[in-house]
Amino acid sequence: MSTAFSELSTFARFTTALPSYLRRPMSADDARERLTHALANREENFLRILEHGVFGNPDSPYLPLFRLAGAELGDVQALVRADGVDAALGRLYDAGVFITLDEVRGRRPVERRGLSVPVTARAFDNPLMKRRNQAMSSGSPGPRTRANVDLALLEHEAAYVLQYLDGFNLWWRPYAVWHPAPPVGTAATWMLRLEKLGKPLNRWFTQTPVVLGDGHWKFAIFTRMTVAQGRTLGRQFPSPQYVPTDAPEAVVEWLARMSRFGTPAVLDTMVSSAVQVCAYAKEHGFDISGTLFRLGGDPLTDAKAGLIAEVGCRAIGFYSITEMSFVGAPCAAPDDLDDVHLLTDKVAALLRPKKVGAATVNALIYTTLLPSSPKLLINVESGDYARLTTRSCSCPMGQLGFTTHLSQIRSYEKLTSEAYQTASATILPPHRHCLTAERESRAERMSVGAGTS
Repeated sequence: MSTAFSELSTFARFTTALPSYLRRPMSADDARERLTHALANREENFLRILEHGVFGNPDSPYLPLFRLAGAELGDVQALVRADGVDAALGRLYDAGVFITLDEVRGRRPVERRGLSVPVTARAFDNPLMKRRNQAMSSGSPGPRTRANVDLALLEHEAAYVLQYLDGFNLWWRPYAVWHPAPPVGTAATWMLRLEKLGKPLNRWFTQTPVVLGDGHWKFAIFTRMTVAQGRTLGRQFPSPQYVPTDAPEAVVEWLARMSRFGTPAVLDTMVSSAVQVCAYAKEHGFDISGTLFRLGGDPLTDAKAGLIAEVGCRAIGFYSITEMSFVGAPCAAPDDLDDVHLLTDKVAALLRPKKVGAATVNALIYTTLLPSSPKLLINVESGDYARLTTRSCSCPMGQLGFTTHLSQIRSYEKLTSEAYQTASATILPPHRHCLTAERESRAERMSVGAGTS
């Protein structure tokens, strides 16, 4: 099958599925029921994934690790039902059932005690999900990581977004995105999640132009087709407006206009871009006070948060990872600058000590629990470390039972080459360390359809 034919087939599957996705709105009750059900069934969900995606899949890269550990499906089932999924995963990790960062990216074979299994990044694609679209990422040197994304995943994540809109009182605010155009998928995925909840995206600013040339024809077609299809279905899908990162005036003017009208907006963008917006507004006398930045990209440090606060704005972020999409949702009653609720219905997390140079950090090890996850991950190293706590809080996520919090999230990959602390990671609080639109393009590249953040 030719690449062009394959791309067209994927477009066709996506456009066929999109009307059904948009015609079934998600209510607050639907969202709460979905999340509480997933929380209550996380162990059974994991065991079903294990049964069909690992032990029922002879090509699974995890099978040799389970066999080396002497663990069959029945053994793991008994362990999970006796001790819970988190404790079971800890024992499996200690028995050698884990995947390193280089292994999950396909940079080196899986090697344990004489075992050597050649793998590629695609070996960890989730065989249980429907492949409507794909996202591609390469935040660091080496092979790019491809992550399949299904509309079912975006539907589940819309339930988190509803809690975010409730917790931060954002339903009445105009909402805009300012990210690179596809193949970076951030803007498209946020538009689709919001539309699932009946909240339109008001403006779509792009940091890179939507062009038919330079090998990007399929992404330009996807963008235009998605906007046209949404409008045909009666949705207010905005057309992308090119605003380069070094000339943010159009974005600043729109934010100032929203503030002047008494409806300060939400701008979804990268940390570095938010800093540019605030610096431009301050220098040129634009009042954008009240704006809320939903941030990704490079780290949200105290200094950057201070500049945002200086012009009367606020910043929050989701924590996402390309291979899993959302991992943490912002806490509306935070204990720290980057306090997020770990999405324990969707992932399980272990902390394990890892020596990085002269330091030892608490490395985050993740396992996916939903069949719609882009990758099937079991005890996979993320490249991040953090402080993990358990506490109740009054925000909507806390009320639903998400009591595990992550904060002070950092990337230990950076510690090997740079002596600074980040507040970001493989997409921390939302995305990988991307200091420009070009670097975010490399970090969140999407080959067809919507992306992952």
